[in-house]
Amino acid sequence: MRRSSNPIHSVKNCCLCEGLCSLGGAARLTLLLLGLFLMSAPAARAADVSIPSAPYAPSATAPAPLVPILKQTRQVTPMALPLESAAEDASDPSSMGEADAAAVTVADGRRLVAEKRWGEAKTLLEDALKHQPDHRALRGLYLESRAHLEVAARYHDRTFCDFLAHTNKEEMISLCDEVLENIETWHVDAPDWDYLFQRGIASLAIALSEEPFLRQNRVSEEVRAALPEYTGSLVRYASGLSSSGRLELRGNIFRVAASVQRGTGISGISVIMELLCGMVNSLDSYSAWLTSGQVNDLFSLIDGHFIGLGVYLDAQQIPGTLVITKVIPGSPACSAGLKSGDRIRAIDGQTVVNEQSAERLQGPEGSRVTLTVESDDQPERELTIVRRPFDFPSVEDIDVRPSDSGVQVATIRITSFQKSTVDEVRGRLRKIENSAVGALVIDLRNNPGGLLDKAIELSNLFLENGTIVQTKGRSSSQVRRADAYEAYSVPLVLLIDGNSASAAEIFAGAMQENGRAVVVGSRSYGKGTIQAIIQIESHRDASVLAGLRLTTEKFFSPNGHAYSGFGVTPDIDLSTPDTPKGQYTVARPVLGAEAAEEDPVLQRGIAEARLLAGRRGLAGSECARR
Repeated sequence: MRRSSNPIHSVKNCCLCEGLCSLGGAARLTLLLLGLFLMSAPAARAADVSIPSAPYAPSATAPAPLVPILKQTRQVTPMALPLESAAEDASDPSSMGEADAAAVTVADGRRLVAEKRWGEAKTLLEDALKHQPDHRALRGLYLESRAHLEVAARYHDRTFCDFLAHTNKEEMISLCDEVLENIETWHVDAPDWDYLFQRGIASLAIALSEEPFLRQNRVSEEVRAALPEYTGSLVRYASGLSSSGRLELRGNIFRVAASVQRGTGISGISVIMELLCGMVNSLDSYSAWLTSGQVNDLFSLIDGHFIGLGVYLDAQQIPGTLVITKVIPGSPACSAGLKSGDRIRAIDGQTVVNEQSAERLQGPEGSRVTLTVESDDQPERELTIVRRPFDFPSVEDIDVRPSDSGVQVATIRITSFQKSTVDEVRGRLRKIENSAVGALVIDLRNNPGGLLDKAIELSNLFLENGTIVQTKGRSSSQVRRADAYEAYSVPLVLLIDGNSASAAEIFAGAMQENGRAVVVGSRSYGKGTIQAIIQIESHRDASVLAGLRLTTEKFFSPNGHAYSGFGVTPDIDLSTPDTPKGQYTVARPVLGAEAAEEDPVLQRGIAEARLLAGRRGLAGSECARR
């Protein structure tokens, strides 16, 4: 292993994406869990690792082996939404106190966890934690449901399985050291090593109950039958190990790996990996272990360049289908005639079962995929599409709205903050320079964020001076100020909703608190932390083996207000009266210009923009710089 020359790799990604997307083939953009693959690589052999010896803690007794110690030369063959409340009289959280609402959420969460509905449990608990981040029961249930999802995701990722199959003892020890050093150096909070170790143990215990992990490690039926009892013994043993510092934690990781390998025959490499993943993923809600495939997909997202089909998908709308919610212009899917609302019923002859079926959409450049598609206006048909590169713009084309009053309003939608975003905005604005446009509406709804530097750079397009954002790390803080030589002076209205997050909130907050824009819509998501991407590279060929997404800083508004859990409150709040407390999303953008009149939030934004232009006595030519 070797660390990149700059461990933080210069990428500060504030992205929180929701939904299902196949920009690069098939990608689930929930906490950037991208590019999942079905297993096809050989599993690691039990003989691959000999864990460094270390004295056992006197108070801890290692669990006995499940079966007679397995031969170390054993060969392993290759492997091919809204929720009802727990109580009828507590269905409206807005009428309850925080403690009562949390109790209802805990009850709902426990029910979902007991039913193994991990995705629904995670979504419910994640939202609750935005408002009560220190609630121990909520966090415990959240971490449990998240861990189940992540174990399954890792072992459906071909790059992760390949990594396990080809990593030797020395590389795993080096990787372990590098991960712990990066946590100690870069995470926004000083690490609680004992807590992280116990979370790693909890993650390992969950992995020992998950079929993908057991199948990858070729665990026999005899061992499986005894695993529940063994896992309990393992957790009790680990609870007696003290991890007051990084080196002590390191020793405990190796102790546990050696014990599990002796007791079950499961590769120590797999055990160490589960412990590390569990620890990294429990640092906070946004820190995460990334497989090499996820790292590559993440940088494709940042660069706006993909290989695949180019569609957004929703697996929840209609059971047994992947509903296309958007087709990227210029993508292979667009060329094939796919459109929003089409439904994918089968992929390469295999019926769609759930969202994991979308994984089959991914593949290398030049490969083909055959889709069985149905539409409202035509019968079921088969389409064969060749995967190829395409660019994914983050800014939709500008639309100028004429007016009887003589004040024209331009609207522009920014879907994310990637490397090309500011240049794309500049290009759109050049189209209306010296025109009759007197005001501009920027739509940030459903914008999950992206690069911090691009949010700052975009703010400089419209702000000549003033504070843009304040950032605070563990040992340093910084105030980022506008320094534009010249900026666009056009009156601004910004549209936000509960899915506007991260970099979108930085831009909206900067414009609002500097008096530069009127903000319309509903309260934003409330993500106030910055993540850095750290690549872990091979010392043999500098290839990316894995990555860490670590929270390194918190960010605050120009006036010092926290974004985490609070978000940006609009100047004109259009939340619906019956929206429960904590649910902020209102009318979402309607795709297609023909449907613009059906979007009440956009219409209100345009009306406010005309008022702003009218107050300044503007009838046009306002998209020139000062």
